[in-house]
Amino acid sequence: MLRLSWIEIFLRLIPEMLLVNWGICVVAKQKISANKYIASSVIMGFVTFMVRKLPIYYGVHTFIILILTICSMAIIGLPIIKAMYGTLAMFTLLSFSELINVVLLDIFSINTSSRFTNVIVKSICGIPSIIIMLIVIKSVDYFVRKGLKLKNVNN
Repeated sequence: MLRLSWIEIFLRLIPEMLLVNWGICVVAKQKISANKYIASSVIMGFVTFMVRKLPIYYGVHTFIILILTICSMAIIGLPIIKAMYGTLAMFTLLSFSELINVVLLDIFSINTSSRFTNVIVKSICGIPSIIIMLIVIKSVDYFVRKGLKLKNVNN
Protein backbone atom coordinates (compact mmCIF):
# COMPACT_ATOMS: atom_id res chain seq x y z
CA MET A 1 0.00 0.00 0.00
CA LEU A 2 1.29 3.43 -0.94
CA ARG A 3 1.17 6.18 1.63
CA LEU A 4 -0.89 8.99 0.19
CA SER A 5 -2.52 12.04 1.71
CA TRP A 6 -5.82 13.58 0.65
CA ILE A 7 -4.07 16.76 -0.45
CA GLU A 8 -2.19 14.76 -3.08
CA ILE A 9 -5.47 14.27 -4.93
CA PHE A 10 -5.53 17.98 -5.72
CA LEU A 11 -1.79 18.62 -6.02
CA ARG A 12 -0.84 15.55 -8.02
CA LEU A 13 -3.54 13.08 -9.06
CA ILE A 14 -6.15 15.36 -10.63
CA PRO A 15 -3.59 17.39 -12.66
CA GLU A 16 -1.94 14.13 -13.72
CA MET A 17 -5.27 12.62 -14.82
CA LEU A 18 -6.19 15.83 -16.67
CA LEU A 19 -2.99 15.42 -18.69
CA VAL A 20 -3.44 11.67 -19.16
CA ASN A 21 -7.01 12.06 -20.41
CA TRP A 22 -6.05 14.93 -22.71
CA GLY A 23 -3.12 12.93 -24.04
CA ILE A 24 -5.34 9.91 -24.69
CA CYS A 25 -7.68 12.11 -26.73
CA VAL A 26 -4.76 13.60 -28.66
CA VAL A 27 -3.23 10.19 -29.43
CA ALA A 28 -6.64 8.76 -30.35
CA LYS A 29 -7.44 11.86 -32.45
CA GLN A 30 -10.82 12.14 -30.76
CA LYS A 31 -12.69 15.07 -29.27
CA ILE A 32 -14.72 14.93 -26.09
CA SER A 33 -16.75 17.64 -24.41
CA ALA A 34 -15.11 19.73 -21.73
CA ASN A 35 -17.63 18.56 -19.14
CA LYS A 36 -16.89 14.88 -19.79
CA TYR A 37 -13.17 15.61 -19.84
CA ILE A 38 -13.12 17.40 -16.50
CA ALA A 39 -15.56 15.02 -14.82
CA SER A 40 -13.68 11.91 -15.95
CA SER A 41 -10.35 13.41 -14.89
CA VAL A 42 -11.58 14.31 -11.41
CA ILE A 43 -13.27 10.92 -10.96
CA MET A 44 -10.15 9.09 -12.17
CA GLY A 45 -8.05 11.18 -9.77
CA PHE A 46 -10.16 9.96 -6.86
CA VAL A 47 -10.26 6.39 -8.22
CA THR A 48 -6.47 6.41 -8.57
CA PHE A 49 -6.17 7.58 -4.97
CA MET A 50 -8.48 4.83 -3.72
CA VAL A 51 -6.71 2.11 -5.76
CA ARG A 52 -3.33 3.21 -4.44
CA LYS A 53 -4.67 2.94 -0.89
CA LEU A 54 -5.55 -0.75 -1.41
CA PRO A 55 -3.35 -3.25 0.47
CA ILE A 56 -1.96 -4.87 -2.69
CA TYR A 57 1.53 -5.45 -4.02
CA TYR A 58 3.33 -2.49 -5.48
CA GLY A 59 2.76 -2.38 -9.24
CA VAL A 60 -0.58 -4.16 -9.21
CA HIS A 61 -2.29 -0.82 -8.67
CA THR A 62 -0.78 0.43 -11.93
CA PHE A 63 -2.37 -2.41 -13.86
CA ILE A 64 -5.74 -1.79 -12.17
CA ILE A 65 -5.57 1.95 -12.91
CA LEU A 66 -4.64 1.17 -16.52
CA ILE A 67 -7.74 -0.99 -16.96
CA LEU A 68 -9.98 1.55 -15.20
CA THR A 69 -8.64 4.36 -17.40
CA ILE A 70 -9.40 2.36 -20.55
CA CYS A 71 -12.91 1.70 -19.22
CA SER A 72 -13.50 5.36 -18.36
CA MET A 73 -12.37 6.47 -21.82
CA ALA A 74 -14.71 3.93 -23.41
CA ILE A 75 -17.56 5.12 -21.19
CA ILE A 76 -17.13 8.75 -22.25
CA GLY A 77 -17.26 7.81 -25.91
CA LEU A 78 -13.84 6.83 -27.24
CA PRO A 79 -13.72 3.64 -29.29
CA ILE A 80 -12.25 0.86 -27.14
CA ILE A 81 -9.23 0.22 -29.39
CA LYS A 82 -8.31 3.91 -29.48
CA ALA A 83 -8.84 4.11 -25.73
CA MET A 84 -6.49 1.15 -25.29
CA TYR A 85 -3.60 2.41 -27.37
CA GLY A 86 -4.05 5.97 -26.11
CA THR A 87 -3.98 4.78 -22.51
CA LEU A 88 -0.93 2.60 -23.09
CA ALA A 89 0.85 5.49 -24.80
CA MET A 90 0.04 7.88 -21.94
CA PHE A 91 1.10 5.45 -19.22
CA THR A 92 4.34 4.85 -21.11
CA LEU A 93 4.85 8.61 -21.33
CA LEU A 94 3.99 8.96 -17.64
CA SER A 95 6.58 6.33 -16.73
CA PHE A 96 9.18 7.98 -18.96
CA SER A 97 8.51 11.44 -17.50
CA GLU A 98 8.73 10.03 -13.96
CA LEU A 99 12.08 8.46 -14.85
CA ILE A 100 13.38 11.78 -16.16
CA ASN A 101 12.09 13.48 -13.02
CA VAL A 102 13.93 11.03 -10.74
CA VAL A 103 17.13 11.52 -12.75
CA LEU A 104 16.78 15.30 -12.48
CA LEU A 105 16.16 15.08 -8.74
CA ASP A 106 19.27 12.89 -8.39
CA ILE A 107 21.36 15.31 -10.44
CA PHE A 108 20.34 18.17 -8.16
CA SER A 109 20.86 15.99 -5.04
CA ILE A 110 17.24 16.20 -3.94
CA ASN A 111 16.04 13.36 -1.69
CA THR A 112 14.03 10.91 -3.83
CA SER A 113 13.07 8.65 -0.94
CA SER A 114 9.43 7.58 -0.92
CA ARG A 115 9.31 8.58 2.73
CA PHE A 116 8.97 12.32 2.27
CA THR A 117 7.72 13.77 5.51
CA ASN A 118 6.00 16.77 3.95
CA VAL A 119 3.23 16.06 1.44
CA ILE A 120 3.60 19.49 -0.16
CA VAL A 121 7.33 18.95 -0.82
CA LYS A 122 6.58 15.50 -2.22
CA SER A 123 3.98 16.96 -4.59
CA ILE A 124 6.26 19.83 -5.64
CA CYS A 125 9.02 17.34 -6.45
CA GLY A 126 6.57 15.65 -8.85
CA ILE A 127 5.85 18.82 -10.82
CA PRO A 128 8.73 18.36 -13.32
CA SER A 129 7.24 15.08 -14.54
CA ILE A 130 3.88 16.78 -15.08
CA ILE A 131 5.61 19.59 -17.00
CA ILE A 132 7.49 17.05 -19.14
CA MET A 133 4.20 15.28 -19.92
CA LEU A 134 2.57 18.61 -20.79
CA ILE A 135 5.37 19.53 -23.20
CA VAL A 136 5.30 16.15 -24.94
CA ILE A 137 1.50 16.08 -25.24
CA LYS A 138 1.40 19.68 -26.49
CA SER A 139 4.07 18.81 -29.09
CA VAL A 140 2.16 15.75 -30.25
CA ASP A 141 -1.05 17.81 -30.41
CA TYR A 142 0.73 20.46 -32.50
CA PHE A 143 2.10 17.90 -34.95
CA VAL A 144 -1.22 16.09 -35.20
CA ARG A 145 -3.00 19.35 -36.02
CA LYS A 146 -0.31 20.50 -38.42
CA GLY A 147 0.33 17.15 -40.09
CA LEU A 148 -3.27 16.10 -40.53
CA LYS A 149 -4.63 19.63 -41.05
CA LEU A 150 -7.34 19.04 -38.46
CA LYS A 151 -9.11 21.90 -36.78
CA ASN A 152 -9.92 21.72 -33.08
CA VAL A 153 -8.54 18.23 -32.52
CA ASN A 154 -8.80 18.68 -28.81
CA ASN A 155 -9.10 21.81 -26.73
